[in-house]
Amino acid sequence: GPEAFAAMFRAVEAARDHINVESYIVEAAGPGAEMQRRLIERARAGVCVNLLFDSFGSLYTGAAFFEALRDAGVTLCEYNPLRRPVRKLLRELAAQRDLTAVTVEKPGFRLSLAGGSR
Repeated sequence: GPEAFAAMFRAVEAARDHINVESYIVEAAGPGAEMQRRLIERARAGVCVNLLFDSFGSLYTGAAFFEALRDAGVTLCEYNPLRRPVRKLLRELAAQRDLTAVTVEKPGFRLSLAGGSR
């Protein structure tokens, strides 16, 4: 909650050498925007900043959010990366009202989602 974010923000501000952030969900709004601003500031101040995030957990975070971090010198590592067509398909399917089940497959990979109407 808010107390956890406040503690994280204080730790980021106090960093002088390096910052390593790992998060399943990275969002461009709310606390995510504030964290981005602080990470960019620290990277520009010469602190080594690394962000490890999950592709699926950050599905709705636009590329511009990550590009701003990268442009400021933040090292990004995306785990469980989704290829652009799969990412687009999942966003489109999530917008459908009558989605029941979806399975995306390729050799060695299978992703299944299930849900009801909104």
